[in-house]
Amino acid sequence: MTSKSTRGSEWRKWDLHIHTPASDGTGTPEEIVNTAIARGLSVIAITDHHATDYIDKVRNAAQGKDLTVISGIEFRSEYGSKSVHFIAYFPDEYNGMKLTSQTLYELILCKLKLSKAEIILKGKEKNPALDDDKAFKDGIFLLQVDMKNACDLIHSLGGIISVHNGNKDNGLDAEVK
Repeated sequence: MTSKSTRGSEWRKWDLHIHTPASDGTGTPEEIVNTAIARGLSVIAITDHHATDYIDKVRNAAQGKDLTVISGIEFRSEYGSKSVHFIAYFPDEYNGMKLTSQTLYELILCKLKLSKAEIILKGKEKNPALDDDKAFKDGIFLLQVDMKNACDLIHSLGGIISVHNGNKDNGLDAEVK
């Protein structure tokens, strides 16, 4: 049997947890892409908290460059005292439908009651003096989703789920006992 690859096995660096200014990250789409390339990454996933705004922007900034951008969303679940986070990753297309930023917003976030308006409202419940942008940034950390319902919805669009863990004090090991 002859191998199709002449280079053999290779390790590639991926970062599947990148936040943008849509939630609690920084940088323009171009800066995010250029930083990823400078760090030797071949794949990144945009996984903002309860937001999809920057997915297409970063994907467009990566066009023509040696970088793959995966669509993702980070969620806060109802589990644990500090809320276990989990991340959904989506294919570019599912059953002939392109899964754009807007599509994921409408078919995932809005169905989970995570529309921008609902997030802003939650942020203003805590502090009515906040403007809409600040209320949104605060609100994304105040709302939770039912993990089972969210996972079912994510799977219905071909998505996969990864539980956010690690050394955080709200990781799976610390929160779900």
